[in-house]
Amino acid sequence: MSVEQFETILADLSDGDFILRMRHFADKIESHDAFREPPPDWVPGAVRIRDNADRLSEWVAVVAKNKQKEPDKLASRAKGSRDMTFATQWIVMYADHHNDPSQLENLGLELKQRKYSRAVGSGLPPKPGKTVVCNIEGKSGSISVYVKKWPGKGSVELWYCDTDPKDEASWKKLTHSYECRFEHHGLEPVKKYYFKTRYDSPAGPGPWSEIVTLVVI
Repeated sequence: MSVEQFETILADLSDGDFILRMRHFADKIESHDAFREPPPDWVPGAVRIRDNADRLSEWVAVVAKNKQKEPDKLASRAKGSRDMTFATQWIVMYADHHNDPSQLENLGLELKQRKYSRAVGSGLPPKPGKTVVCNIEGKSGSISVYVKKWPGKGSVELWYCDTDPKDEASWKKLTHSYECRFEHHGLEPVKKYYFKTRYDSPAGPGPWSEIVTLVVI
């Protein structure tokens, strides 16, 4: 995939997906050969990209309360995209210099597979067809989650509550994942939880799944 395609795909992601992508990319480049020796100052590294993700996350929260701050959020997002592009260009140059195309693998450049099609992205995603939450054997306070895929899905939000599930105010976001199968750790064991999921897309989040009840062990 070219750097130009990479930039286009980043632009198609929702804010939540873009933040996840920055953090995923930072994890990947942290141990990459191209960054084992300090690169030039103009090449953003993992720390800077994670900082960009944190700043954008803060601006998203601010804009949710004050729409007039939208330009600041967009500027933060543009900086994140620019830094990821610079880092990607550095890796492309490194791979070309060493004549080693394998250096471009496992960097998230397979984003093409996760790109939202414009036809699908024109409307809100559907209700998740299936959500399964279960305990992970031998890992106290840990759960495994499966959400059925759908064409155009970018990511999945997992929410939970431990009181009355009919009280909307009691629900909180637990995690946000690109994968249809993922794990979460650190829940309080021997406690009943309620879980629900929804797909996220550039058009906004879709409707909630059915509620899943589980006593976490």
